[in-house]
Amino acid sequence: MSRPEIKNTNFNFKKWLLSHWQKLIILYFLVGLAYSNSLANQFVSDDIGTIAKNYSLNYPGVIFSSLIGSLRLLFYHLIIQFFGRSPLVFRLLNLGFHLATVSLSYLILSLLAGPTIAFLASAIFSVHPLQIESVTWISGGNYSQGGFFTLLTLWFYLQSIHKKRYFYYCLISFILAFISMEKAISLIFILPLFSLIFPKYRPNLKKLIIIIILGILGVAYLALKIPGRIATLENQYYVKPEISNPLLQVPVAIANYLQLIFWPNNLAFYHTELGVTATKYALCLLVFGAYLGLTIYFYKRHKFLFFWLAFFLLILLPTLNPFNIGWAVAERYGYLAYLGIYVAIAVVIDYLLTLSERGSVYSRRARYFIITGFILIIIALTTRTILRNIDWQNEDNLWLSGIRTSPSSAQNHNNLGDYYFRHGELDKAISEFKITINLNPAYADAYHNLANIYYQQKRWAEAKEAYQKAIEINPKLWQSYQNLAGISYEEGKAGESEKYLEQALAINPQNASLLTNLALLYMKKNEFPEAREKLQQALLIDPNNQTVLRLLSQL
Repeated sequence: MSRPEIKNTNFNFKKWLLSHWQKLIILYFLVGLAYSNSLANQFVSDDIGTIAKNYSLNYPGVIFSSLIGSLRLLFYHLIIQFFGRSPLVFRLLNLGFHLATVSLSYLILSLLAGPTIAFLASAIFSVHPLQIESVTWISGGNYSQGGFFTLLTLWFYLQSIHKKRYFYYCLISFILAFISMEKAISLIFILPLFSLIFPKYRPNLKKLIIIIILGILGVAYLALKIPGRIATLENQYYVKPEISNPLLQVPVAIANYLQLIFWPNNLAFYHTELGVTATKYALCLLVFGAYLGLTIYFYKRHKFLFFWLAFFLLILLPTLNPFNIGWAVAERYGYLAYLGIYVAIAVVIDYLLTLSERGSVYSRRARYFIITGFILIIIALTTRTILRNIDWQNEDNLWLSGIRTSPSSAQNHNNLGDYYFRHGELDKAISEFKITINLNPAYADAYHNLANIYYQQKRWAEAKEAYQKAIEINPKLWQSYQNLAGISYEEGKAGESEKYLEQALAINPQNASLLTNLALLYMKKNEFPEAREKLQQALLIDPNNQTVLRLLSQL
């Protein structure tokens, strides 16, 4: 097998572009072909709460609300200021970062290993359906954004051996990568590894101390965020994190990622079907062992290949922690990591093409079959991406597709119940919410959603019981208090209704609808000064609320 090694990375960009523009055009065409049918997609899942209904994005102060994601919030704020809340523009942001990452992958690989390997790997990266969550899903775009800055950091590091100022650019890019995606912390392992295995870069090891120190500070910052992440998982996703056994978690996760790379069939938003029997675990262990064995084998035989195989694991490493503060497997987590395997595939194809250059009839036929086979693989991957984009078209498609691949996911069943509720299929919705509760008895949202159906059907006793169960699990679920107030009002219990509304307002004091409902209750009891006070508060929050203005005029 040929051994591509570090070539001259001190290059002239203009000359490089003149030599490679044709291949770049093909790569851009592939990206456009794979993702053009996603541009009209709607906001889905987290997009709705974090973008479509997140009005704090109107104000620049939101940018400083969090270190991780601050750059992303800046982009969101600017898009809203100039273009409004059009899903298309937000999605173009993701697509732009994906194109930029594809370009950088080709640039770096062309200089390290030549144009053939660079093109083969970048072509797979352009269209592989595993990249979809980071491109088509707007809220997953921090991974394509973080992937770009991670590769940019590596690129500046490559250039710093010739021009010292590039190391300062490397530092800036590392910071941008980290605040885009905390998984970029892997660079504190990737850059030293690169320097150690390629002697030309060993003099730069001393400089990396600065990045390693910044990385350690980043790890400390992330450690401080763990309690908050645990609280979010418990209160929003109703998942109680438990310590995992790395000997079980890591082989299963890596084996599943590798399976998805080579056979991207069961793509899912929630990968919950990871429970393994002894036989499946043995198979996962075999796959993981083979991957580790090949990586170690190529350490002496093919250092370029060793680096990219290790790159795959190192990028995923932050997600393979034993604390279970994220999903065990999520397609977006591996957005950049997959490039390591794509490079390994490209090296193998390049080796086969090299063998076929002997001039005989059989060699020419072999070369023809290899090239044709690769083209067919790209067509198949592009087709799978186009079809998967349809699943992300809207929430209905997403939840219907999810239940096929993740039948044990409580989140999927809850979302599917919401789908049936919105389409008026109430019996099916009730069934899905009950399945959710059976899968996860601590899923407060499912109780709340079930109660909403009973509320609509005027089954007051059952609705009240389900709402009370919801707030018993999640006392901050103000919507349940609001609807309990509605039931009490229907039952003629004005005092109880007022109590529930006040409890809801204690949780969500800036809600104009709650203030208006409480004002109506005061008006019903002829307590007009109190009603006026609540309406004036509501008007401060929503100055154009016609209902509030009409009620004030009546007073």
